[in-house]
Amino acid sequence: MDFLILFTIYYFICYNNSKLFLFLGFIPTKNNSKKKIQDYYGVGYLYNEYKKEAYFWELIKIAEKELIILSLLYYQDSGVAKGVLVLFITYLYQQLNGIYKPYILKKLNRLDYYSNTFI
Repeated sequence: MDFLILFTIYYFICYNNSKLFLFLGFIPTKNNSKKKIQDYYGVGYLYNEYKKEAYFWELIKIAEKELIILSLLYYQDSGVAKGVLVLFITYLYQQLNGIYKPYILKKLNRLDYYSNTFI
């Protein structure tokens, strides 16, 4: 049984890493300009939407959504606790948005800031 586990680990390290590097484009090719254009079209919204300093903003947006979902699931019976946690999470996201201003366009910064406002 131990041999099977070691063989499986060895297989994934040796054989799948070469495929992974080819897939991700770490091995240089002759047609780099075409590769860059394809990469740009694949994840172009990250290049166009965010500033270079705010490369992590997509992760913050995902973390906000996950925290809201987890707080809603964990406090199923207590409506007050759910409301307070959701308000706190969105307030924290709004403050981070005001500090970092992650978008290139000012309109997008204002839209994201005000879209998290509860009245």
